[in-house]
Amino acid sequence: INAEYGSVNSKDLHRGMLMTLSTSPVIGVGIFTAQIIMLTHPNGLHPGFCGVMYCHTGSFPVSWVDILSKLDRKGTVIEENPKSLKRGETGVVRMRTHRPQALATFADTPPLGRFALREGFRVVAVGIIRTIEETSVQKPKPKVNS
Repeated sequence: INAEYGSVNSKDLHRGMLMTLSTSPVIGVGIFTAQIIMLTHPNGLHPGFCGVMYCHTGSFPVSWVDILSKLDRKGTVIEENPKSLKRGETGVVRMRTHRPQALATFADTPPLGRFALREGFRVVAVGIIRTIEETSVQKPKPKVNS
């Protein structure tokens, strides 16, 4: 697909780039809180788990910082700071990306707020991003005319 966007040349765009309006810059997310549903894992998942997160069209590594709470099916807190989450359980987890990623909360932008977590060849959990805790604004690089 070839498209023109004002003063941006299509040859300056590369795979993996994200274009936004200048009024709403891209936010690189480092740490966020997510509500997840555990699907399959033989021993359950603990803080320190490292897996691959698939969100929208991207895939990148994430680590669990800690598990904040375990929820029942209605969304009420059953247990604060559990040691692990096992198959069929729902919880709120603080996660960290290994480098800043373009994400948004589910309330703001549903497609960028849903994700799946994989370990190896199986999906171990699915979830939504509730809050973003640490961000870094990616400023555009100035063009150098030579």
